[in-house]
Amino acid sequence: SPVQRRIVLLGLPGVGKSASGNTILGSEKFDCNFNSVSTECVSESESVDGRLLQVVDTPGFTDEVLNPEQLYEEIMKTLVEASPGPHVFVILVRIGNISAADQRLFELLPKLFGGDASKYTMVLFTHGDELRGSSMDQLIQSNSYVSDLVSMCDGRYCVFDNTQRGRRLQVRELLNKIDEMVAANGGEHCTSDMFRMAETFIREEKNQDHLNTKKLRNKFSRFTLSLTYQSLP
Repeated sequence: SPVQRRIVLLGLPGVGKSASGNTILGSEKFDCNFNSVSTECVSESESVDGRLLQVVDTPGFTDEVLNPEQLYEEIMKTLVEASPGPHVFVILVRIGNISAADQRLFELLPKLFGGDASKYTMVLFTHGDELRGSSMDQLIQSNSYVSDLVSMCDGRYCVFDNTQRGRRLQVRELLNKIDEMVAANGGEHCTSDMFRMAETFIREEKNQDHLNTKKLRNKFSRFTLSLTYQSLP
């Protein structure tokens, strides 16, 4: 059976999560309508280079798009979509538009998904064409936000330039780095009490109600919201 990889895309609005999800899967699965800002988690799957990939596209992490309670509900839906746990959280950052908000997103990960979530995290820089002849190493050295974010992820990063022809090579490099990270983590995916709770909840509810995924994740997010929303910063 093919190797499974569950990939959760995280980032601020406008960084290109949906477009990058389509690039990774090699097909137009996610809606990239620039007039609409995603406010829901969407999960799509595809076989790519001998791996069965499940990519979860999440809403942009900002109070301007969702209020904190709605944002938390969508994060809980991510737990259901990525159950029993993601192999990697990919933080997408747009080159040319990098700020302290990208760092804050990384710092939120352990609070949202469990203390060891950072071990399962890497950075994907989008709009690589905006490097305009500079190298990524130069950008990392010259921008403290970039260097701090990359070091927080133990140096794990990739660059996507969606204007180039070599998209599949970029995807192959990303998947190889994810494989290396999974191997370094002993072949394990990210687990936390929240993911374990999601898995138990899914199993029990499916046995009882035969709920479809959308109803199930909505029910789970309401359930966890009542338990843990107060503990968020």
